[in-house]
Amino acid sequence: MNFPSIRILLMIILLGQTSIVLAQKSKVRKANNEYDQLAYVDARAVYLKVVASGYTSAQIYESLGDTYYWNGDYVNAAQWYEALFAEFPAASDPIYYYRGAQALKSTGQSERSADLMRKYIELSGPDSVLGGGTTVLMPFDARLESIGLNSAYSDFGPTFLNDAVVFSSTRPIEKSDKMHNWTGQPFSNLYQARFDQKGVVTTVDLLKGPFDADIYESSPAFSKDGKVMYFTQNQVLDRAQSADDPTVRLKIVRASLLENNQWGDFVDLRINDRSYSTAHPALNSAGDKLYFSSNRPGSRGASDLWYVALAGDSLVGQPVNLGPEVNTPSRETFPFITAGDRLYYATDGRAGMGGLDIYSVLLEESPLVVEHLSAPINSVMDDFGFVFDEATKTGFITTNRNGVDSKDDDIFKVIGKCDSQTTGRIYDIEDEQPVLGAVVQLLDDQNDVLDTIIVSKDGLFSFDTTCDQSYRIVVTAQDYAPNELSFVTPNVSSVADFPIPLQYTAPCPKNDLGCLLKLAPIYFDFDRYNIRPDAAIELNKILVQLKEIPEIKIHIESHTDSRGDDAYNLVLSQKRAAATMAWFIEQGIAKERLTAEGYGETQLFNECANGVRCTDQEHELNRRSKFIRSN
Repeated sequence: MNFPSIRILLMIILLGQTSIVLAQKSKVRKANNEYDQLAYVDARAVYLKVVASGYTSAQIYESLGDTYYWNGDYVNAAQWYEALFAEFPAASDPIYYYRGAQALKSTGQSERSADLMRKYIELSGPDSVLGGGTTVLMPFDARLESIGLNSAYSDFGPTFLNDAVVFSSTRPIEKSDKMHNWTGQPFSNLYQARFDQKGVVTTVDLLKGPFDADIYESSPAFSKDGKVMYFTQNQVLDRAQSADDPTVRLKIVRASLLENNQWGDFVDLRINDRSYSTAHPALNSAGDKLYFSSNRPGSRGASDLWYVALAGDSLVGQPVNLGPEVNTPSRETFPFITAGDRLYYATDGRAGMGGLDIYSVLLEESPLVVEHLSAPINSVMDDFGFVFDEATKTGFITTNRNGVDSKDDDIFKVIGKCDSQTTGRIYDIEDEQPVLGAVVQLLDDQNDVLDTIIVSKDGLFSFDTTCDQSYRIVVTAQDYAPNELSFVTPNVSSVADFPIPLQYTAPCPKNDLGCLLKLAPIYFDFDRYNIRPDAAIELNKILVQLKEIPEIKIHIESHTDSRGDDAYNLVLSQKRAAATMAWFIEQGIAKERLTAEGYGETQLFNECANGVRCTDQEHELNRRSKFIRSN
């Protein structure tokens, strides 16, 4: 399409065609009025005619782009935003670079989208759009399944009600023929779908109760017992209110399940106000907080997520904003909270895959950490209205990925399983090199060995594990001290990686009984050679071997630390060696099987030589004895 330039418009005015231009401006004022009321379909038709007649402005292109953008038609939205940037870049509000970036991303023009996003950040500052959080795997390897729930109209916003699903649909019903000015479709009504044991839809019926077919009703949330429902409804204004402020906004209504199995006793919540929208309710697992989306005062963007405390059916206190960890300068909407208090919601205010994307937040965390759900949950189109049962690992999602306008909103079933993988690397703690041949065992919480891997030269291992289970990993390797760790896998699909260090231990000489028996050092007090009680415990290990194998003979080596005179230490070590030998003789070992020698400070274990400042503990390491088999 060729767009007329501002120069052509000026030529028309100069040629005396002022009356035509004024007539077009009158049409623009009419379209602006309808645009302000969110009557996008009618406004769009007027704007298109005005542009076709040769009259353009930044506002027209902005509003034309918005009529498509807010209805999820990103192909046409991108076309008009691009026209805006081409003709009126200086006149544009920076937010239109952001919307253009989102629209182009959904059409696959990633480079151009990135350029517009950089332009938006350049004009609005780095804090104008929050980052996208950490991308993680879904709670399962998901697949989407089309079910017999959808119509040729918009079907969206499902939620669980016992063994059924309640959702919204704009499919026509007999008792109403009105069309919504915004979408060009009938008003949405609440439906209940039931399934057989194979998950096939058996019935789809209007939710029973005095619902109004000629107003917008959607996004229900139910109490645990299924007897209380909160749902969204558009506000109905009288003539005086419409004259004062014609914009139609949303509100939340509470309903009760009556004895005739119909919904009734409708009550508007006190948090509603006709000057802003309050919509899309969700209850936390305890049922003591009602979450919702609203553009009420204090909101950071076009709509924020809020919550208000509940005591029974009564609201307590004032609404609380979830804050900048969750809310962005754009839209946050359609919250849902699982039994584990994980919040899922949709937003177009983060660097996602396109349009509305679904994110999650564990409400118990502080600070809140936003996680972006991976494909196939998110796509380049709008994805919202995600609900999830953590027990069955199934859920539902609304998406328009099969088309480009709101009539293509469809509900898909989400099916999958939770997958867990545990990986790691075995390495030497000193040089950080992989330990070739290390044996890695995976044990369950009963210490049964589930799998064993011998690592190759890269030191890597990998086990398939189960979500939300306790495990142990035990690592052994020749010439290394073994190591182990215990862990619990997350209850979402994940890859847990554990780097496991091993401490190298020099191999024991075959004749060193102390090393082979993993004998603790035989320590002596400073300037003493008597056998300490802790030393006697270790000496008994050698004593057992001497008694069980009568032919064994041993040579006792005794050492001192560097403190004191060298000659004196040599004598002291000889006394310690003799004292150790005497202890064995006292325990019944023949003198002929024993020899002893003291080495003083000539064979220090560490760097604590003469003149080196060391702690008492470091010096103690040198006051030791060794037991060498001599036959």
